[in-house]
Amino acid sequence: MTDSSRVDLYRNLVSSTLSSPVDEMVIATAEIELLEAIAETLHTLEDHPRRLRLLTNRETVKDADNDFIISSRLSQYIEDGMLSLRVNRERHPSSVFVTSDEVTYIHPTTEDEGILLSSADGDVVIAVREKYISQWKDGRRFQLSKPSYARMLESIGDDLGESMEQSVQSVFESAGLAHRGESQMDEVDIYLLVGAQNNQQFYDICNWGEDMGIASRAKFSKHKRALEDAGLIDTEKVATDIGRPRQRLVLANDSLTSLSPVEVIQAAQSVL
Repeated sequence: MTDSSRVDLYRNLVSSTLSSPVDEMVIATAEIELLEAIAETLHTLEDHPRRLRLLTNRETVKDADNDFIISSRLSQYIEDGMLSLRVNRERHPSSVFVTSDEVTYIHPTTEDEGILLSSADGDVVIAVREKYISQWKDGRRFQLSKPSYARMLESIGDDLGESMEQSVQSVFESAGLAHRGESQMDEVDIYLLVGAQNNQQFYDICNWGEDMGIASRAKFSKHKRALEDAGLIDTEKVATDIGRPRQRLVLANDSLTSLSPVEVIQAAQSVL
């Protein structure tokens, strides 16, 4: 779970630090909040480093990989050739940004305040850069488990329709839903709720989610039952030519039907 105040702090600092069209930047950190800030911010910047080398530890990257938005965004940057990711055993007490001519340290002092220290001294830059390039070379690659964000959206549009794609995109890109660690919801709940708003068949969402590596059919079923128990979604039987009837997802509460996808998720968060 990430700390929302810390994420806000890093988001502001990252926006200024990464807004530089240098050829390469090395970032070393053990802060999950910094990884979230990079995931949320990098694609919004007009100028940014052409290539990022991100070095962290296994515990931090596993936490990031468990968050769908962080993992899928980082996967997107890797797929686009903007980012390379490696892990090592270093603790990285401060987050460090290193270019060929500047070193920047970010050190949080409280939950919502931090110190930003930069140096362009040639000897300092060379020494720090050599240290982290060496750590980078000794680090191990880590394969994120989530599909890239763009590939996920394209796939959901192809398999479940343009309306479903637009609804999912509006939810995942809503600033009001940035801090997912503060609720009990995850991406499976979002797909099911948006699917219910779009009258999707549960079978189709399960097939798509399993094929994309989002979650297993069992996890989709478990979350569907939880949303039903919470009075958020319901199902209708859909007759088929062969075999058992399938289930169409619908919103269980009439008050939700007039809401936007983002508002539906916000309403669900207040219940869950």
